Amino acid sequence: MSMGFILLIIGLSFWILFVIFIFLKSYIDNRKKRKIMTEIFMKYGVKTNAKISDFTENYTYGRYIPGKYNYYIKFQYNSTKCGTSTCNYMLPTNNPKSKDYLKSEEIPIIYIPAHIDYYKGLISRKEFFSYIGHKLNLDYDCWLVIFAQDISLFTNINEF
Repeated sequence: MSMGFILLIIGLSFWILFVIFIFLKSYIDNRKKRKIMTEIFMKYGVKTNAKISDFTENYTYGRYIPGKYNYYIKFQYNSTKCGTSTCNYMLPTNNPKSKDYLKSEEIPIIYIPAHIDYYKGLISRKEFFSYIGHKLNLDYDCWLVIFAQDISLFTNINEF
């Protein structure tokens, strides 16, 4: 065997192991995240109906356009700081079943009250993390107000 062939085999083996490592790390990280989200929603999740103020549908979606269907909703919640309060929120989802709720003008949601307080600027990021007991990436992949039927996408819970 030539030295070039041996180096090719070593290089190819390295890349195969690297790809396997990336997939395993992604799988393990996703399991950890789902476990944390399950714990948070089980402890602090509140299910309610929100009034639909507006609705838009995107033809494409991705990291910066998180949902195919965007609901602009309004709902009452019990704030951790100031009692009952009203929140306006943009709720993204990719679930086509959500469109069934356009007729009733209300959509079932599950939310974390401390997250709404953080979203509205009533508590700091540090206070929010202290409240839920975990640090999360709130910028990209942390959805703490969700369409109720999407609970199994983010947690290990099938139905809330």
